[in-house]
Amino acid sequence: MCEKNYNRTELIPVSCWCGSLDLQSFSSEYYRCNVCETLVVKKRPSAEELVVRDDVIDFYGKEYWFNYEKQRNLPNIFERTRADLPERCSYWLRFILKYVSFGSKTLELGCGNGGLVYMMRLAGYDSAGIEMSPWICNYIRTTFEVPVYQGPLEDADFPDESLDAVIMLDVLEHLPNPVTVLNLVRKKLKQDGILVIQTPQYMTGLRYDELVENKAPFLTVLQPEEHLFLFSEHSGCRLLKETGFPSITQEPAIFPYDMFLFASRKPLIVQTKEEVIADLCERPAGRLVQALLDSCDERESLRKQLTVIDADREARLEQICTLTDMLHKQLALSDADRANLLEQIHTLTDMVHKLQQK
Repeated sequence: MCEKNYNRTELIPVSCWCGSLDLQSFSSEYYRCNVCETLVVKKRPSAEELVVRDDVIDFYGKEYWFNYEKQRNLPNIFERTRADLPERCSYWLRFILKYVSFGSKTLELGCGNGGLVYMMRLAGYDSAGIEMSPWICNYIRTTFEVPVYQGPLEDADFPDESLDAVIMLDVLEHLPNPVTVLNLVRKKLKQDGILVIQTPQYMTGLRYDELVENKAPFLTVLQPEEHLFLFSEHSGCRLLKETGFPSITQEPAIFPYDMFLFASRKPLIVQTKEEVIADLCERPAGRLVQALLDSCDERESLRKQLTVIDADREARLEQICTLTDMLHKQLALSDADRANLLEQIHTLTDMVHKLQQK
């Protein structure tokens, strides 16, 4: 992989996406913006440095999906493709179906292995994806036979106000110029178009040493090589509002360290679960998607039951430990009382012996 991209010898001046220079050190690799509460990487590349021209040496080229992921103990692209369909893709699609109407023209920026684009097309959407690497684009076309464009959004030929939804899952934190990209996204979306975002969530006020002490899951997303901005709920919503998306709804994220947002210029319209099922079941491929979602619902129900069982087990163990401590204390008191009585008996016995000797 390109050494220059790792060492980042070509750097732009460090400022927050909001324009503020009021930054304080958060860790050895990140600042914290005192204005909007965003974590800002200390060494940030330019957008030009992140364009993939050579799939072998550029950061987001082919090697990103293999060697770089391996260094982080993550599955490679082949393993992720298989695992994501029943897990991440199904989870995301369940909520997309809630807000994005069937037949909508959608575009996923940074579509990864292309699994979500594929599932959305099965569900009845006119979906496409964009990725930086020519190799990964070819992999997506070969694997899922879905339309995918190579390069940044500004190079793709999408007319203004032509898209019903733009999806950015684990993408926003990678952008050196998030305001520029979201302004462009707004131009490409229709007036009632929807922006879908998943991105890590920095919990406002937490210090780095507190995260380390508590072994917080958020530590896993402190990846300065690629995560350039890490937003709090406040700063993420501020970014969306300042780029023209005032109507924002947050849904539960699949991972505890993320936030999952749906945003639009106009109020979001929610489709009921019954409406979604009825629409999906009008097509054979839609029935397959619904069956997969049903399976995911069953797994989620089992996870919740296990969570309740684990919580009950922990509560019972705590009660047992409390009772055990009480018994130990009572036994200690009993032992002390017994020892005191024995001492009194010995004293009285000695007194009796002395009286008998007189």
